[in-house]
Amino acid sequence: MRNREAQAFDFEDTLVLKGLAILAIVFHNFYHRIGLVKENELTFDPHRFPVFLAHVIHPTETFQALFSYLGHFGVQVFIFLSAYGLALRYYPLKNSPAAFMWSRVKKIYPMYFLAVLLWAAYLIFARGPAGMAELLSQNAIKLVLTPLALINWVPHLGLPPIGPWWFLPFIIQFYFLWPVFVRFSERFELKGLAALAVVSLVVTSLIEPIVFAKWEINLQLSPFGHVPEICLGIAMARFEYRIGALQATCAAVLFVVGNIYDPVWLITFVTALILSLYLYQAIRPMALRSSIFGWLGGIAMPMFFVNGIVRIPFLEIAARHQDQWFVVLALGLLSASLTVAIAFAFSWVERWCTILGRRPEPLTERIST
Repeated sequence: MRNREAQAFDFEDTLVLKGLAILAIVFHNFYHRIGLVKENELTFDPHRFPVFLAHVIHPTETFQALFSYLGHFGVQVFIFLSAYGLALRYYPLKNSPAAFMWSRVKKIYPMYFLAVLLWAAYLIFARGPAGMAELLSQNAIKLVLTPLALINWVPHLGLPPIGPWWFLPFIIQFYFLWPVFVRFSERFELKGLAALAVVSLVVTSLIEPIVFAKWEINLQLSPFGHVPEICLGIAMARFEYRIGALQATCAAVLFVVGNIYDPVWLITFVTALILSLYLYQAIRPMALRSSIFGWLGGIAMPMFFVNGIVRIPFLEIAARHQDQWFVVLALGLLSASLTVAIAFAFSWVERWCTILGRRPEPLTERIST
């Protein structure tokens, strides 16, 4: 087992990275719905990159354009951290796959169902009981398939109604595949992980257009579309792989090329991750001194689930003021602030429910401790 001193990131680093990434995602989820700047996330359009460059140079649009086009890459940071954290704690996998799955999912589903209740409450407030019932019935299949982690494999469905596309279905599928990643990396080590990352990019680029055209199934919504990020997390946690200036420079070049040419578009996800981790090393001392990012990282999960719901009324107002940049900017900041407040409240509720649900320790055990 690797020494902790040899690891790239410690617990505080992972919290700060989560805080930075969730801010990027929350701002992206708001600003990409308003204005002309759109991202190359689930689909590729070569015209989006020039549009981004044209808008980001204007001071009144820089903040919105940056997060609209680049903010979704915060997801890659979370995918990396998921693999990195599992590689530190569950490598090798000593428990049974079933025990491992239960240890992970029991931490996610209570927060998901809290978010469902929030969505229902918002619908009652906005549309009344009848409107809520109608919308819930329209999304009934999605509401069933999302917690079953199957929604992204059902033709013509794809995106869940609660939470971001990647979190619940993606992460449960990733947990299911984790024993496979462990066995593969134990046998083939760093070179095998590098080969797997390259092969996955090639295979995904060949298969995805076919399955999307026929069934509207997007491999980018599943772990199969993000194997390189997973491999990088394992490589840094278990094989002491580190990102240097050369890797970052190559990643920057490939990232730009991938935003221009469709055949290499899929490489932008892992190259954006490499650049993010390299840049974090530069700001690491300052980021660690600021307690706000670590605190946000601690409530990242509820922020994932609630930000899509919270933004709805703010987006409706922003749509009527698209030509007023300061209004749109302020509404995005307000939406993010309310998301943080509700996420903190959710984490507090979950914490107290966990405490109340614990069995009291026998008196002899409490004395001995």
